[in-house]
This record gives sequence, C-alpha cells and structure tokens, in this order.
Amino acid sequence: MYLKGKTALITGGGGGIGWGIAREFALEGARVIVSDINKNAGEDVLSEINKISKGHTFVKLDTREINKFQGILKKIGNIDILVNNAGLNTPYGVLDMTQNEWDIVFNTNLKGHFFLSQMVVQDFIAKKKKGVILFISSVHQDIVQGTPHYSSSKAAIKMLIKEMAVTLAPHNIRVVGIAPGGIHISERIDNPELALKEKTVLLGGRNGIPRDIGRAAVFLCSDFWSRHITGETLVVSGGQYLNPRLIQ
Repeated sequence: MYLKGKTALITGGGGGIGWGIAREFALEGARVIVSDINKNAGEDVLSEINKISKGHTFVKLDTREINKFQGILKKIGNIDILVNNAGLNTPYGVLDMTQNEWDIVFNTNLKGHFFLSQMVVQDFIAKKKKGVILFISSVHQDIVQGTPHYSSSKAAIKMLIKEMAVTLAPHNIRVVGIAPGGIHISERIDNPELALKEKTVLLGGRNGIPRDIGRAAVFLCSDFWSRHITGETLVVSGGQYLNPRLIQ
C-alpha cells in the first residue's frame, strides 16, 4: 500500500493508460479522482476501481478549458498527486499541418497540463505540503513519428518537467515523467502475452500494457520508493526506445 492515504487526480483517466494508472493507484491504497472529457468512459473506470476499494470519484475535465480548472479543483478539495495523462494525436504532418490541429494537440497535451499543475502546486506551497506532479510523455519526445505537433508537445513536456522540478524542489514538490513506448490500449488486458506483437519492442516482441505504466507511476509517485527522484522522465518501452530506426 505504497500510496495509502494519498489522493490522486488523473487526467484522461477514462483511457487505456489512465485506466492502468487508476487501477494500480487504487490497489496501492490511493483515493483516485478519475477525470476525463468522456463522462461514460471515466465513470466506467470509476465503477471498476470502486470494486477494489471505496471512496473514488469522477469529475469531467477537459485540459483545454483552463478557465474551469479553479472550480474543478475547489470541488475536488485536497490532492497529493497530479497525473497529467490526457493527450491526443492527429494524423497531420509537416506539409499539411493546420493551425487548428497544432493548437488542439498542444493545448491538450501541454498548455492545459502546465496551468493545471501551476494551480495544484500553488496549493501545495500555500499548505506547506509535499506533493508529486507526474507527466505522461512518450518515446516520441526523442524519436521522430511523422506528426510534428505531437512529438514536439512531448519533447516540450520533457523539458517542462526539468524546469518545474528546479523551481519546486525547495518546496519538497517532486516533478517526474514517464515516456511510454507502444502500449496495447484498444482493450483492457492484464496479461502481457495478449498484447499486440511489435517488431520494434525488444522485450518479448510485444507492446506493453496499461499496467506496465501504472506500476511505473506507483514507483515514481511513492515517497517510499522515489523520494529522492525529481526532474527525470522514465522510459517504459520494452526496449523500443533503443530501436528507433524501426519505429513507424
């Protein structure tokens, strides 16, 4: 129970990786606030983790609607961990990119999460409490994918983690990240043997599953395991990160 007594807000909690993190956090004793733009998806995850333990809740949150953050955080109350997981990608490249597509991805993946984090850490500092901010990035923070808005947003997250970590370390607030490789998220599975095979993944030749990211998140958000880690992004890719020339 490495997160016992902690309250964690997870953006994009209705999705595959968000589900994996929410589930592992609940198993480790945290009270989970599942947030998502999709009410049905978020409440579905909430129903599942409430079978593990009670007290979890759902709140609808769109990371592009910064003007609503203050009211949402006031409604939630005290939190100890913020997981900035919500994100999206669209199939636009260098030659056909539009301003709208660029803004949608950057506002969702980066801008909204920065200002949500800013509000959360201001509360941490006002209350003189420790806290953890966790960003979910991607191996495409360093590896070309063909969608420059997505890759650039993830690269920016990697540096944002460092910037925030330096500023917040004197307040005992840790800022960390996870960069997943390919994760099987089309359906909820716990068995890695059922994950899609992928030639770029070295460990077992299979993509990861949401639980792989969830367990890494528990490690990084636990003061027991990671109290002396900040400013770092942990790559969880089964070796995919080491094999970038084969990534499509």
